[in-house]
Amino acid sequence: MSAESDFKYAYTLFNKAVDAEGSTRQYYLQQAKNVLENVPSSHPGRSDLLGKINSMLY
Repeated sequence: MSAESDFKYAYTLFNKAVDAEGSTRQYYLQQAKNVLENVPSSHPGRSDLLGKINSMLY
């Protein structure tokens, strides 16, 4: 997958996490974080999304 498609997929997972609760939310957040590892740090919006994920994880 390209960086853009990985980013979009991570964002989709993040949105699923927002709608979920408990362990399901944690699962989607962790999956989104894992997908973002494939996206270059210079990608627009990546650090923003990672910050949102981290704030919901911890």
